[in-house]
Amino acid sequence: MNSNYFSISCAVVILLSSPCAFAYLDPGTGSLLLQLVLGGIAGLATITKLYWQQLKSLFTGNSVSTTNELDTDENITDEKT
Repeated sequence: MNSNYFSISCAVVILLSSPCAFAYLDPGTGSLLLQLVLGGIAGLATITKLYWQQLKSLFTGNSVSTTNELDTDENITDEKT
């Protein structure tokens, strides 16, 4: 059983290895990778900001209230008078 895994892994390594790779990475490639990393960080920050109350309640155990402060009865009666 172990010899099969060893044989398969040796075959994969031999088939995927290349003795010589003639490749050129221009400065645009580095810029693309930098944009990918920064975009991922910005996306995570945005999602964290949008769901911060739910994440906080997950760790503290408090429930998240879904009412808006502007919809309370006091604010509605103050606006009508």
